[in-house]
Amino acid sequence: MSMLWSVMLEPINGIDPYRLQSYSMFILRFYFEGHRKLIASRVVEGNNLMTELEQAATMLAKCYAGKIVRLVDLVAYDMGYVDVFNWPEGLELLSQVSEQTILNQADAA
Repeated sequence: MSMLWSVMLEPINGIDPYRLQSYSMFILRFYFEGHRKLIASRVVEGNNLMTELEQAATMLAKCYAGKIVRLVDLVAYDMGYVDVFNWPEGLELLSQVSEQTILNQADAA
């Protein structure tokens, strides 16, 4: 799949869009509590990461019901190069739209 990134990511908590403007493709990657080898991912299709997290929350609830997200990464690709950005703020933002995060589980306890 080829994607030309003509629009820079919109600013969001924890992500510097200027640092990422040279990449051509992004993927949100989700790790689950208690599952070392289970990872979910979603290709970023737009420039608004909050919208992408909302759509990912729907996918996570449907495909990974009962699994609790413990970590969110932003993976950036460009012409064979891969960079992974740990994004703790992504987990905080995801917890606003999904009950399936360790942050929401800690609040419920």
